[in-house]
Amino acid sequence: MGDSLLTNLCSICHVSAPKYTCPRCKLRTCSLPCIKRHKARSDCSGIRDATAYVPRHKLATPAGVDHDYNFISAIERERERSEKELVGERGIIDKNELKREMIDGVEVRVNPRDGKRRKVVVTRELKSQDDLEWSGIRSRLEKFGVVLVRAPMGMTRRRENQTRFFKRSRRIEWFVEWFLVAGEEGNTTSTRVTTKVVDDLPIYEAFLRNQQTKAFVAAEAATKDASHPTSSTSTAITFQDQHTSAWVPGTSTCSQHPRTRQWTELSREPRQAGSTEEDLRALKDKVDFYLSRPQTTSSASTTLIPVDPALKLHDALIGTAVLEYPTIHVVERSVGTPAGFVVGSRPKRGTKRKAEDGSRDAKRRLIEEIEDGKVIGGGEKDEEESESESDSESESESDSEAETEDSLAEVLNEVEVSDLESEDSDGAEPGEEV
Repeated sequence: MGDSLLTNLCSICHVSAPKYTCPRCKLRTCSLPCIKRHKARSDCSGIRDATAYVPRHKLATPAGVDHDYNFISAIERERERSEKELVGERGIIDKNELKREMIDGVEVRVNPRDGKRRKVVVTRELKSQDDLEWSGIRSRLEKFGVVLVRAPMGMTRRRENQTRFFKRSRRIEWFVEWFLVAGEEGNTTSTRVTTKVVDDLPIYEAFLRNQQTKAFVAAEAATKDASHPTSSTSTAITFQDQHTSAWVPGTSTCSQHPRTRQWTELSREPRQAGSTEEDLRALKDKVDFYLSRPQTTSSASTTLIPVDPALKLHDALIGTAVLEYPTIHVVERSVGTPAGFVVGSRPKRGTKRKAEDGSRDAKRRLIEEIEDGKVIGGGEKDEEESESESDSESESESDSEAETEDSLAEVLNEVEVSDLESEDSDGAEPGEEV
Protein backbone atom coordinates (compact mmCIF):
# COMPACT_ATOMS: atom_id res chain seq x y z
CA MET A 1 0.00 0.00 0.00
CA GLY A 2 1.46 3.35 -0.95
CA ASP A 3 2.26 6.16 1.49
CA SER A 4 -0.57 8.59 2.34
CA LEU A 5 -0.44 12.13 1.06
CA LEU A 6 0.52 14.91 3.48
CA THR A 7 -2.85 16.55 2.95
CA ASN A 8 -4.54 13.46 4.41
CA LEU A 9 -2.41 13.52 7.60
CA CYS A 10 -2.34 15.70 10.71
CA SER A 11 -1.27 19.24 9.87
CA ILE A 12 1.03 19.38 12.91
CA CYS A 13 2.80 16.02 13.27
CA HIS A 14 2.20 14.64 9.73
CA VAL A 15 2.08 11.11 11.19
CA SER A 16 -1.50 10.13 12.03
CA ALA A 17 -4.79 10.73 10.33
CA PRO A 18 -6.64 13.86 11.58
CA LYS A 19 -9.54 13.45 14.03
CA TYR A 20 -10.38 17.04 15.12
CA THR A 21 -11.07 20.31 13.32
CA CYS A 22 -10.33 23.70 14.90
CA PRO A 23 -13.64 25.66 15.15
CA ARG A 24 -11.90 28.94 14.35
CA CYS A 25 -9.34 28.28 11.61
CA LYS A 26 -10.58 24.84 10.40
CA LEU A 27 -7.14 23.28 10.86
CA ARG A 28 -7.27 19.46 11.23
CA THR A 29 -5.29 17.72 13.99
CA CYS A 30 -5.00 14.21 15.40
CA SER A 31 -4.59 14.63 19.18
CA LEU A 32 -4.68 17.02 22.13
CA PRO A 33 -0.89 17.68 22.08
CA CYS A 34 -1.15 18.67 18.43
CA ILE A 35 -4.09 20.99 19.22
CA LYS A 36 -2.10 22.76 21.97
CA ARG A 37 0.92 23.03 19.68
CA HIS A 38 -1.27 24.56 16.97
CA LYS A 39 -2.72 27.17 19.37
CA ALA A 40 0.75 28.11 20.60
CA ARG A 41 2.18 28.45 17.08
CA SER A 42 -0.70 30.30 15.44
CA ASP A 43 -1.91 32.23 18.52
CA CYS A 44 -5.36 30.75 17.91
CA SER A 45 -8.08 30.85 20.58
CA GLY A 46 -9.98 27.86 19.24
CA ILE A 47 -13.33 29.71 19.65
CA ARG A 48 -15.73 29.92 16.74
CA ASP A 49 -16.06 33.37 15.17
CA ALA A 50 -19.77 34.16 15.23
CA THR A 51 -19.34 37.06 12.80
CA ALA A 52 -17.59 35.00 10.10
CA TYR A 53 -19.34 34.69 6.75
CA VAL A 54 -21.26 31.44 6.20
CA PRO A 55 -22.59 30.53 2.74
CA ARG A 56 -26.32 30.05 2.33
CA HIS A 57 -26.10 26.35 1.55
CA LYS A 58 -24.31 25.71 4.90
CA LEU A 59 -26.94 27.48 6.98
CA ALA A 60 -29.72 24.97 6.20
CA THR A 61 -27.80 22.13 7.86
CA PRO A 62 -27.82 20.67 11.39
CA ALA A 63 -24.43 22.24 12.04
CA GLY A 64 -25.69 25.67 10.91
CA VAL A 65 -28.79 25.46 13.14
CA ASP A 66 -26.67 24.42 16.13
CA HIS A 67 -24.32 27.32 15.47
CA ASP A 68 -27.14 29.89 15.51
CA TYR A 69 -28.79 28.34 18.59
CA ASN A 70 -25.56 28.35 20.57
CA PHE A 71 -24.88 31.94 19.54
CA ILE A 72 -28.31 33.17 20.73
CA SER A 73 -28.08 31.16 23.97
CA ALA A 74 -24.68 32.68 24.74
CA ILE A 75 -26.13 36.19 24.32
CA GLU A 76 -29.00 35.38 26.69
CA ARG A 77 -26.65 33.95 29.34
CA GLU A 78 -24.39 37.00 29.14
CA ARG A 79 -27.38 39.33 29.49
CA GLU A 80 -28.62 37.53 32.61
CA ARG A 81 -25.12 37.56 34.09
CA SER A 82 -24.76 41.30 33.46
CA GLU A 83 -28.23 42.02 34.90
CA LYS A 84 -27.40 40.09 38.07
CA GLU A 85 -24.13 41.96 38.47
CA LEU A 86 -25.58 45.44 37.85
CA VAL A 87 -28.66 45.01 40.07
CA GLY A 88 -27.64 42.56 42.77
CA GLU A 89 -23.91 42.98 43.28
CA ARG A 90 -23.13 46.58 42.30
CA GLY A 91 -26.57 48.16 42.74
CA ILE A 92 -26.01 50.56 39.85
CA ILE A 93 -29.58 50.41 38.49
CA ASP A 94 -32.96 49.32 39.82
CA LYS A 95 -34.45 46.02 38.69
CA ASN A 96 -37.64 47.78 37.52
CA GLU A 97 -35.61 49.82 35.02
CA LEU A 98 -34.63 46.62 33.18
CA LYS A 99 -38.19 45.38 32.71
CA ARG A 100 -39.63 46.37 29.36
CA GLU A 101 -42.91 44.68 28.40
CA MET A 102 -44.90 45.26 25.23
CA ILE A 103 -48.68 44.73 25.20
CA ASP A 104 -50.55 45.45 21.95
CA GLY A 105 -47.61 47.48 20.71
CA VAL A 106 -47.56 49.74 23.80
CA GLU A 107 -44.72 49.62 26.29
CA VAL A 108 -45.52 48.80 29.91
CA ARG A 109 -43.43 50.53 32.56
CA VAL A 110 -43.37 50.78 36.34
CA ASN A 111 -44.29 54.25 37.58
CA PRO A 112 -41.58 55.30 40.10
CA ARG A 113 -44.09 57.39 42.09
CA ASP A 114 -46.45 54.60 43.17
CA GLY A 115 -44.76 51.44 41.85
CA LYS A 116 -47.76 50.46 39.67
CA ARG A 117 -47.47 49.06 36.15
CA ARG A 118 -49.06 51.19 33.45
CA LYS A 119 -49.24 51.23 29.69
CA VAL A 120 -47.44 54.28 28.39
CA VAL A 121 -46.64 55.74 25.02
CA VAL A 122 -42.95 56.44 25.34
CA THR A 123 -42.36 60.06 24.39
CA ARG A 124 -39.89 60.95 27.17
CA GLU A 125 -38.14 59.22 30.03
CA LEU A 126 -40.08 59.05 33.30
CA LYS A 127 -38.26 60.52 36.28
CA SER A 128 -37.23 57.99 38.87
CA GLN A 129 -38.21 58.32 42.53
CA ASP A 130 -34.63 59.27 43.33
CA ASP A 131 -34.71 62.19 40.87
CA LEU A 132 -38.06 63.43 42.21
CA GLU A 133 -36.84 63.41 45.81
CA TRP A 134 -33.49 65.03 45.09
CA SER A 135 -35.14 67.82 43.09
CA GLY A 136 -36.84 68.92 46.34
CA ILE A 137 -33.56 68.63 48.21
CA ARG A 138 -31.76 70.80 45.65
CA SER A 139 -34.44 73.52 45.84
CA ARG A 140 -34.07 73.53 49.64
CA LEU A 141 -30.27 73.75 49.43
CA GLU A 142 -30.41 76.67 46.99
CA LYS A 143 -31.93 78.81 49.76
CA PHE A 144 -28.82 78.26 51.89
CA GLY A 145 -26.25 78.43 49.09
CA VAL A 146 -25.19 74.79 49.47
CA VAL A 147 -23.70 73.05 46.41
CA LEU A 148 -24.73 69.39 46.24
CA VAL A 149 -22.38 67.04 44.36
CA ARG A 150 -23.69 63.57 43.54
CA ALA A 151 -21.35 60.61 43.18
CA PRO A 152 -21.60 58.36 40.08
CA MET A 153 -24.05 55.47 40.12
CA GLY A 154 -22.66 52.41 41.85
CA MET A 155 -20.22 54.27 44.10
CA THR A 156 -20.31 53.30 47.78
CA ARG A 157 -21.03 56.83 48.98
CA ARG A 158 -24.09 57.08 46.75
CA ARG A 159 -25.42 53.62 47.62
CA GLU A 160 -25.32 54.18 51.38
CA ASN A 161 -26.81 57.69 51.22
CA GLN A 162 -30.22 57.65 52.93
CA THR A 163 -30.94 61.38 52.88
CA ARG A 164 -34.67 62.16 52.70
CA PHE A 165 -36.83 65.23 52.01
CA PHE A 166 -40.08 66.00 53.83
CA LYS A 167 -42.41 67.88 51.49
CA ARG A 168 -44.87 69.05 54.14
CA SER A 169 -42.32 70.65 56.47
CA ARG A 170 -39.79 71.43 53.68
CA ARG A 171 -36.98 69.93 55.75
CA ILE A 172 -34.11 67.59 54.92
CA GLU A 173 -33.18 64.59 57.00
CA TRP A 174 -29.46 64.27 56.26
CA PHE A 175 -27.48 61.07 56.37
CA VAL A 176 -24.46 62.39 58.34
CA GLU A 177 -21.05 60.78 58.63
CA TRP A 178 -19.14 61.38 61.90
CA PHE A 179 -15.45 60.66 62.44
CA LEU A 180 -14.52 60.49 66.13
CA VAL A 181 -10.78 61.21 66.43
CA ALA A 182 -9.20 60.39 69.81
CA GLY A 183 -5.72 59.90 71.21
CA GLU A 184 -2.71 62.18 71.27
CA GLU A 185 -0.87 64.12 68.60
CA GLY A 186 0.96 61.63 66.38
CA ASN A 187 -0.97 58.62 67.72
CA THR A 188 -4.67 58.89 66.95
CA THR A 189 -7.57 56.55 66.28
CA SER A 190 -10.60 57.36 64.13
CA THR A 191 -14.04 55.77 64.49
CA ARG A 192 -16.75 56.16 61.84
CA VAL A 193 -20.36 56.61 62.94
CA THR A 194 -23.37 57.33 60.71
CA THR A 195 -26.62 58.93 61.89
CA LYS A 196 -29.66 60.75 60.50
CA VAL A 197 -30.00 64.43 61.38
CA VAL A 198 -32.77 66.91 60.50
CA ASP A 199 -31.26 70.08 59.04
CA ASP A 200 -32.86 72.45 61.58
CA LEU A 201 -31.34 70.62 64.57
CA PRO A 202 -28.23 72.04 66.31
CA ILE A 203 -25.11 69.99 65.68
CA TYR A 204 -24.33 69.36 69.33
CA GLU A 205 -27.84 68.03 70.01
CA ALA A 206 -27.60 65.67 67.05
CA PHE A 207 -24.20 64.56 68.32
CA LEU A 208 -25.40 63.84 71.86
CA ARG A 209 -28.56 62.00 70.73
CA ASN A 210 -26.55 59.07 69.41
CA GLN A 211 -25.36 56.60 72.03
CA GLN A 212 -22.05 55.85 70.31
CA THR A 213 -21.06 59.49 69.86
CA LYS A 214 -22.22 60.33 73.38
CA ALA A 215 -20.12 57.46 74.75
CA PHE A 216 -17.10 58.89 72.92
CA VAL A 217 -17.32 62.13 74.93
CA ALA A 218 -17.97 60.21 78.15
CA ALA A 219 -14.92 58.00 77.56
CA GLU A 220 -12.77 61.05 76.88
CA ALA A 221 -13.96 62.63 80.12
CA ALA A 222 -13.35 59.40 82.04
CA THR A 223 -9.77 59.30 80.78
CA LYS A 224 -9.15 62.79 82.14
CA ASP A 225 -10.83 61.91 85.45
CA ALA A 226 -8.56 58.88 85.81
CA SER A 227 -5.46 61.05 85.45
CA HIS A 228 -6.91 63.61 87.95
CA PRO A 229 -8.95 61.62 90.54
CA THR A 230 -11.50 63.41 92.70
CA SER A 231 -13.53 62.38 95.71
CA SER A 232 -16.93 63.03 94.12
CA THR A 233 -18.50 62.68 90.69
CA SER A 234 -21.79 63.46 88.94
CA THR A 235 -23.41 61.00 86.54
CA ALA A 236 -26.36 61.50 84.20
CA ILE A 237 -29.09 59.00 85.09
CA THR A 238 -32.84 58.43 84.68
CA PHE A 239 -34.86 57.92 87.87
CA GLN A 240 -38.54 57.66 88.81
CA ASP A 241 -40.34 60.52 90.50
CA GLN A 242 -41.93 59.47 93.82
CA HIS A 243 -45.00 61.68 93.35
CA THR A 244 -45.82 61.28 89.64
CA SER A 245 -44.14 57.86 89.07
CA ALA A 246 -42.74 59.29 85.85
CA TRP A 247 -39.21 58.54 84.65
CA VAL A 248 -37.28 61.79 84.32
CA PRO A 249 -33.65 62.53 83.37
CA GLY A 250 -31.43 63.90 86.08
CA THR A 251 -28.03 63.90 87.75
CA SER A 252 -26.77 61.68 90.56
CA THR A 253 -23.93 63.03 92.74
CA CYS A 254 -21.82 60.45 94.59
CA SER A 255 -18.93 60.66 97.05
CA GLN A 256 -16.17 58.11 97.76
CA HIS A 257 -14.96 57.32 101.29
CA PRO A 258 -11.17 57.90 101.49
CA ARG A 259 -10.48 54.68 103.48
CA THR A 260 -13.10 52.12 102.47
CA ARG A 261 -13.32 53.40 98.87
CA GLN A 262 -17.08 52.96 99.05
CA TRP A 263 -19.31 55.25 96.98
CA THR A 264 -22.25 56.96 98.67
CA GLU A 265 -25.02 58.75 96.79
CA LEU A 266 -25.39 62.32 98.01
CA SER A 267 -28.25 63.71 95.93
CA ARG A 268 -30.45 63.26 92.90
CA GLU A 269 -31.48 66.32 90.94
CA PRO A 270 -33.81 66.42 87.93
CA ARG A 271 -32.44 67.85 84.77
CA GLN A 272 -33.09 71.57 84.42
CA ALA A 273 -34.20 73.35 81.28
CA GLY A 274 -30.91 75.19 80.94
CA SER A 275 -28.85 72.01 81.08
CA THR A 276 -28.56 71.99 77.28
CA GLU A 277 -26.39 75.10 77.50
CA GLU A 278 -24.27 73.36 80.11
CA ASP A 279 -23.89 70.36 77.81
CA LEU A 280 -22.82 72.69 75.01
CA ARG A 281 -20.18 74.40 77.14
CA ALA A 282 -18.88 71.07 78.41
CA LEU A 283 -18.75 69.71 74.86
CA LYS A 284 -16.80 72.72 73.57
CA ASP A 285 -14.24 72.26 76.34
CA LYS A 286 -13.57 68.66 75.32
CA VAL A 287 -13.77 68.40 71.52
CA ASP A 288 -13.66 70.50 68.33
CA PHE A 289 -16.04 70.13 65.38
CA TYR A 290 -14.88 70.35 61.76
CA LEU A 291 -16.81 70.10 58.49
CA SER A 292 -14.98 68.16 55.77
CA ARG A 293 -14.65 69.80 52.36
CA PRO A 294 -14.76 67.41 49.33
CA GLN A 295 -11.33 66.65 47.88
CA THR A 296 -10.49 68.01 44.44
CA THR A 297 -7.72 65.45 43.78
CA SER A 298 -6.84 62.13 45.38
CA SER A 299 -3.37 63.35 46.40
CA ALA A 300 -4.55 66.59 48.03
CA SER A 301 -5.03 66.83 51.80
CA THR A 302 -8.57 66.98 53.12
CA THR A 303 -9.56 70.48 54.23
CA LEU A 304 -11.39 70.82 57.55
CA ILE A 305 -13.59 73.86 58.20
CA PRO A 306 -14.14 74.74 61.90
CA VAL A 307 -17.83 74.65 62.85
CA ASP A 308 -19.61 75.99 65.91
CA PRO A 309 -21.63 73.05 67.36
CA ALA A 310 -24.35 75.47 68.48
CA LEU A 311 -25.25 76.17 64.84
CA LYS A 312 -28.06 74.33 63.14
CA LEU A 313 -26.95 71.94 60.44
CA HIS A 314 -28.30 73.98 57.52
CA ASP A 315 -26.59 77.12 58.89
CA ALA A 316 -23.28 75.26 59.21
CA LEU A 317 -23.51 74.15 55.56
CA ILE A 318 -24.08 77.65 54.14
CA GLY A 319 -21.63 78.42 51.32
CA THR A 320 -20.10 74.93 51.27
CA ALA A 321 -20.08 71.94 48.92
CA VAL A 322 -21.45 68.55 50.01
CA LEU A 323 -20.52 65.26 48.35
CA GLU A 324 -23.70 63.17 48.76
CA TYR A 325 -23.92 63.83 52.54
CA PRO A 326 -22.08 65.92 55.17
CA THR A 327 -18.96 64.60 56.89
CA ILE A 328 -18.17 65.99 60.35
CA HIS A 329 -14.92 65.32 62.23
CA VAL A 330 -15.09 65.45 66.04
CA VAL A 331 -11.52 65.83 67.33
CA GLU A 332 -10.31 65.82 70.92
CA ARG A 333 -8.50 68.93 72.08
CA SER A 334 -5.35 66.90 72.84
CA VAL A 335 -5.09 65.72 69.22
CA GLY A 336 -4.92 69.10 67.50
CA THR A 337 -5.02 68.83 63.70
CA PRO A 338 -5.08 65.16 62.58
CA ALA A 339 -2.39 63.92 60.20
CA GLY A 340 -3.30 64.29 56.53
CA PHE A 341 -5.72 67.17 57.16
CA VAL A 342 -5.47 70.93 56.72
CA VAL A 343 -7.60 73.44 58.62
CA GLY A 344 -9.15 75.96 56.23
CA SER A 345 -11.77 78.68 56.29
CA ARG A 346 -15.24 79.03 54.86
CA PRO A 347 -15.06 80.42 51.28
CA LYS A 348 -16.21 84.00 50.78
CA ARG A 349 -19.03 84.54 48.32
CA GLY A 350 -18.97 87.18 45.56
CA THR A 351 -19.12 90.53 47.37
CA LYS A 352 -17.32 92.33 44.55
CA ARG A 353 -19.93 91.40 41.99
CA LYS A 354 -22.68 92.57 44.33
CA ALA A 355 -20.93 95.93 44.80
CA GLU A 356 -20.51 96.36 41.06
CA ASP A 357 -24.14 95.47 40.43
CA GLY A 358 -25.20 97.92 43.16
CA SER A 359 -23.25 100.82 41.65
CA ARG A 360 -24.64 100.00 38.20
CA ASP A 361 -28.19 99.99 39.52
CA ALA A 362 -27.64 103.33 41.31
CA LYS A 363 -26.29 104.89 38.12
CA ARG A 364 -29.26 103.63 36.12
CA ARG A 365 -31.70 105.09 38.67
CA LEU A 366 -29.95 108.48 38.44
CA ILE A 367 -30.31 108.51 34.66
CA GLU A 368 -34.01 107.64 34.91
CA GLU A 369 -34.61 110.44 37.43
CA ILE A 370 -32.83 112.99 35.19
CA GLU A 371 -34.89 111.94 32.19
CA ASP A 372 -38.09 112.24 34.23
CA GLY A 373 -37.16 115.79 35.33
CA LYS A 374 -36.84 114.99 39.02
CA VAL A 375 -34.61 117.08 41.27
CA ILE A 376 -31.57 115.15 42.44
CA GLY A 377 -30.06 115.97 45.81
CA GLY A 378 -26.30 116.12 45.90
CA GLY A 379 -25.50 119.83 45.77
CA GLU A 380 -24.13 121.91 48.61
CA LYS A 381 -25.94 121.48 51.88
CA ASP A 382 -27.25 124.28 54.06
CA GLU A 383 -25.27 125.30 57.09
CA GLU A 384 -28.11 124.37 59.44
CA GLU A 385 -28.31 120.88 57.98
CA SER A 386 -24.55 120.42 58.17
CA GLU A 387 -24.51 121.52 61.83
CA SER A 388 -27.35 119.15 62.74
CA GLU A 389 -25.52 116.13 61.32
CA SER A 390 -23.62 113.87 63.67
CA ASP A 391 -19.82 113.88 63.56
CA SER A 392 -19.66 110.14 64.27
CA GLU A 393 -20.51 108.90 60.76
CA SER A 394 -18.58 105.83 59.67
CA GLU A 395 -15.98 105.86 56.92
CA SER A 396 -18.03 103.40 54.88
CA GLU A 397 -20.95 105.86 54.69
CA SER A 398 -18.66 108.70 53.56
CA ASP A 399 -17.12 106.46 50.91
CA SER A 400 -20.55 105.48 49.62
CA GLU A 401 -21.59 109.16 49.45
CA ALA A 402 -18.40 110.00 47.55
CA GLU A 403 -19.07 107.20 45.07
CA THR A 404 -22.65 108.44 44.63
CA GLU A 405 -21.46 112.01 43.99
CA ASP A 406 -18.86 110.79 41.48
CA SER A 407 -21.43 108.73 39.62
CA LEU A 408 -23.84 111.71 39.73
CA ALA A 409 -21.18 113.98 38.24
CA GLU A 410 -20.49 111.48 35.46
CA VAL A 411 -24.19 111.20 34.63
CA LEU A 412 -24.67 115.00 34.66
CA ASN A 413 -21.67 115.49 32.37
CA GLU A 414 -23.05 112.92 29.94
CA VAL A 415 -26.45 114.61 29.97
CA GLU A 416 -24.96 118.13 29.51
CA VAL A 417 -22.78 117.01 26.62
CA SER A 418 -25.70 115.29 24.92
CA ASP A 419 -27.89 118.41 25.42
CA LEU A 420 -25.20 120.72 23.97
CA GLU A 421 -24.73 118.53 20.94
CA SER A 422 -28.47 118.43 20.34
CA GLU A 423 -28.75 122.24 20.64
CA ASP A 424 -25.83 122.84 18.26
CA SER A 425 -27.23 120.45 15.72
CA ASP A 426 -30.70 122.04 15.97
CA GLY A 427 -29.43 125.65 15.66
CA ALA A 428 -27.00 125.08 12.77
CA GLU A 429 -28.21 126.03 9.32
CA PRO A 430 -27.38 124.06 6.16
CA GLY A 431 -23.87 124.81 4.93
CA GLU A 432 -22.59 126.09 8.31
CA GLU A 433 -19.97 124.29 10.30
CA VAL A 434 -20.98 123.01 13.67
